[in-house]
Amino acid sequence: MTFIEFFDKTAAENICACLACVPERVVLLGDKSKLLVRHAERYKSVFADRGYNVEFICKSVNRNNLKSIVGLLSSLVETYGDCAFGLTGGGDLFLTAAGIVYERYKDKNIQLHRYNIHNNTVYDCDNDGNVYSVTDTTCLSVAENIRIYGGDIVSGDFAQWEMSDEFKKDILAIWNVCRKNVKKWNSSIGSGRFNDNIGAELIGAGLISYADGKIQYKNSQVKRCLTKAGLALEMIIYLAALEVTDKDGNKTYNDARNGVNIDWDGMPDKYDTKNEIDVLLMRRLVPVFISCKNGTVETEELYKLNSVAFRFGRQYAKKTLVATALDTMGEFGKYFRQRAADMNIRIIEGVQEMSFEEIKDVVLLEIKLGDLHLGDA
Repeated sequence: MTFIEFFDKTAAENICACLACVPERVVLLGDKSKLLVRHAERYKSVFADRGYNVEFICKSVNRNNLKSIVGLLSSLVETYGDCAFGLTGGGDLFLTAAGIVYERYKDKNIQLHRYNIHNNTVYDCDNDGNVYSVTDTTCLSVAENIRIYGGDIVSGDFAQWEMSDEFKKDILAIWNVCRKNVKKWNSSIGSGRFNDNIGAELIGAGLISYADGKIQYKNSQVKRCLTKAGLALEMIIYLAALEVTDKDGNKTYNDARNGVNIDWDGMPDKYDTKNEIDVLLMRRLVPVFISCKNGTVETEELYKLNSVAFRFGRQYAKKTLVATALDTMGEFGKYFRQRAADMNIRIIEGVQEMSFEEIKDVVLLEIKLGDLHLGDA
């Protein structure tokens, strides 16, 4: 099968159909040859890492010349004969040309399909009843999603966590100490010296001890969580994302990572543009970018979150800020909330008042329902 995809800057639209039904080859049609080649190389590497040898062919054509587009599509149909047109991305003239060629070559059994990334549904646009099925492989990992948009993960805390049952209990214990007094937690962790109450609770939970006047940590992973103030909140959200399921017991997210450090162009350079995302989730092809702020937060954080989410997810990216102290920020907090709403960033507050089950059932479910709502709009 040969998939003919009309290039779109939203990379997920160029690759979604291929993930559901891996073709022999993919022809990318667009008007900028160098851009097509760069994207094709990224997509090919994703399939290669999955064990598939998919041929990617790039064809450049004037996007404003309907006759040229029809001519190129006709040539492809005559050359390969087993073509499926992906109608998910591309401009109006490309889609118009696809319709013309479909009618012109009725005897070629051209397939027309459209993939709705929001609700993970494939539509049979030629009404012949022949449509491929969405499977468990019709998804992207966090690393794959970053790659198809041209970036790369250069480092991250997630690469070093061993999420054993014991460590999960430690995360819960750390959070239960932190959430009792966020302000004192931040100042205590930031100074490297636990105040009396926090220190006593950590000792009582078996997370630290003192020997010869020095702090002894339960293990290296606990130490990392207790030497960076923001990790307590970040880790509880990350843990919840790993464990939250739907009503049938299926995991809500097919991939979840925390401390994801993204290089925007995937090329090592002294002056690289990089961003760290506290928690990054994938719901099949939809990325969810979460910023965790265990204390006061500046407006700049909204712009950073909005910028990196658009770069690596464009219109499909979901953006969430989990905060514990907006209610203490007075008039600025009101301004902050409005600016977040204007940028379509969901704010989740008061997690320190929730149990872990409430975080799973309310916070992450809210993210999930928000995705569905936005997808239906």
